[in-house]
Amino acid sequence: RLISGDGKFRYSEVRTIIIKNDIQKITISPNPASNVATLTVYSLVDADALVNIFDVSGKLIYRQTITTNRGTNNINLPIVEKLNSGIYMVQVSINEESMTEKLIINKK
Repeated sequence: RLISGDGKFRYSEVRTIIIKNDIQKITISPNPASNVATLTVYSLVDADALVNIFDVSGKLIYRQTITTNRGTNNINLPIVEKLNSGIYMVQVSINEESMTEKLIINKK
């Protein structure tokens, strides 16, 4: 309800908001990793997903397109074997929705 300075009022317009939830959750295991890691994507839709891995400076160092099915999807991240010790950000995007998870690489 909107009230003007002279006491008159009117109701605001009703707006519809659509909240898309195509990705429920992502996890990486093991984390910290040394040579292998698996990305698990819990998807609410069947769709193509884009997996990006960034270093701490924000530089894109790995990109892969995968097909996800509704439910649990396990994706091997072969790039882990080639990465130096450090912190990386793994981003998964499905239908313009993104989730990001930290990946720690610890080479001994």
